[in-house]
Amino acid sequence: LWRHCHEGKQMKFLIFNGSLKPDAESNTFTVCKMTQLAFQKLGHECEIITLRELDYEGATADVDDELKPHLMKIFKADGVIFATPIWWGIGAIKKKGKSFFLTRFTPLSSIDGPISRNIQFTPNKKLFIQTYIPEDYRELFSTPNTVLATEVAGCPSPVELQDYTLLGRLNGTIQSIDQQELWSILLANTRKPVEGMVRYNKRGKHFEGYDGKQWRALKWEDE
Repeated sequence: LWRHCHEGKQMKFLIFNGSLKPDAESNTFTVCKMTQLAFQKLGHECEIITLRELDYEGATADVDDELKPHLMKIFKADGVIFATPIWWGIGAIKKKGKSFFLTRFTPLSSIDGPISRNIQFTPNKKLFIQTYIPEDYRELFSTPNTVLATEVAGCPSPVELQDYTLLGRLNGTIQSIDQQELWSILLANTRKPVEGMVRYNKRGKHFEGYDGKQWRALKWEDE
């Protein structure tokens, strides 16, 4: 497929954006937009369909709703991309020998019941990935050292904390904050310092403390 993209043949692509966040706050939409621009730069048509903007029913039957016209476009498209947030565990396609496997941190389930962490694909097997509402809140904590955080009202998502980190908000995303990132946050807020804040003065090569009125150089006892 990608080879045909470079051979000059004009193609049609659809991208289904499954993010619930507004476009300006969505990493998923950003990836969708970058992909759309890449296809357009190669001279191809590419449409982004944002599912949260449509009124549709979750059903396998033929339903006349706002989603149906976009589903019909699939039959005329050369390629279809389904973009979804990875709130419920990160996955990857891996190759072992001549076989391909989908690996995830959290197990998946199918219409036949629970399945293992490693799923082998055969020429006759298709992959469908969807989000769902857990029946038990404990399913949200299948990954150790995880807390729930909400960036969008009504949409809690688990955040895994790494060793020697803090939970914080950086660049609009609630995440695990390491020491270097914490320093960048503290230094970025020195324009409106509060009493007791400490910073490093590179020009003077010393630490400074804010006493509520001004920054004062900190001296060690042996000085």
